[in-house]
Amino acid sequence: LDIFVAIKAGASIHLVPEELSVFPRSLAKFIADNEISVWYSVPSALVHMMVHGDMSRCSFPKLRLLLFAGEVFPTKYLRLLQTIVPHTALYNLYGPIETNVCTYYRVGPIPAEQVEPIPIGKLCSNYDVFLLDSDDRRVTARNTEGEICVRGSAVAQGYWGDTEKTQEKFTSFTSAEGVRETFYRTGDLARLDETGVYRLVGRKDHMI
Repeated sequence: LDIFVAIKAGASIHLVPEELSVFPRSLAKFIADNEISVWYSVPSALVHMMVHGDMSRCSFPKLRLLLFAGEVFPTKYLRLLQTIVPHTALYNLYGPIETNVCTYYRVGPIPAEQVEPIPIGKLCSNYDVFLLDSDDRRVTARNTEGEICVRGSAVAQGYWGDTEKTQEKFTSFTSAEGVRETFYRTGDLARLDETGVYRLVGRKDHMI
């Protein structure tokens, strides 16, 4: 997805050289020197660039979109990042590998007193994201915890050669229109807040 969407949009793709990936100072310079306009990485890479790579010394006039996913972005560092690239739109993306990115959240101003992580946001197009309680009933009340479940055209069909795990994580059903569909149980717990965005709470199991 990350490669072919860029090609379809007529964009140039800059693959980070392996020798730069462990040097945050060089990585920040790589973004600046190559005039990267869209950056996508895990939050920890950005935190390393800010804390150990002196990211603030670089100028990123071309950077218009900064996407991150894969882990929680510590709020204090996210607030710092906003001061380093104030002209850049920041997006928090969420989605296990089995579903690809299924929700997104555009980061707005973060109050100085806020310590809790930002939301994982609203569902992407062509997805249905919902919560199930411990009795597999759909959660409809706001601010009520449930397991994130996802269905849509990008959801995997299952695990290759592992029927038992597929049956555990993927639930098939027939919709009201008579179409056979599958949804994926992520194991992540979340709640839908009063503003209509999902906020991650934790895990059903002990997976990090």
